[in-house]
Amino acid sequence: MRHTLNPTAAHEAGHVVAARLFDARGVTARLHVGRHGTRGMTRLRAWRAADTDFVVYILAGPAAGRLITGNPALVGSDDLDVARRITVRIGASYRDAEQRAARLVRQHRADIERTAALLLDHGRI
Repeated sequence: MRHTLNPTAAHEAGHVVAARLFDARGVTARLHVGRHGTRGMTRLRAWRAADTDFVVYILAGPAAGRLITGNPALVGSDDLDVARRITVRIGASYRDAEQRAARLVRQHRADIERTAALLLDHGRI
């Protein structure tokens, strides 16, 4: 079934594709499309990459929503705040992480779009 790309689906798919690229374990995502909008959630069982890569993973969701659909799909999301807190704690550059997330989304756009379509079709991955 073909869908117009939903910003929340693109957002969650950005997280899923980034997690897989960073070799995270136990990546799952859920999407619920209802009368009052779309809600999504991505979870990981284990993260083994660098802390800076984790920030990129967090920012890949909003970047995918923004770059693919024009809407970062941040309703109910604390991704930006979490990413800022982590960068401060580890002494990393938030701007660099944002740029890396945007680059990741541009390079893997087709995978993100396919993953978003699967989420819309099945409600989970």
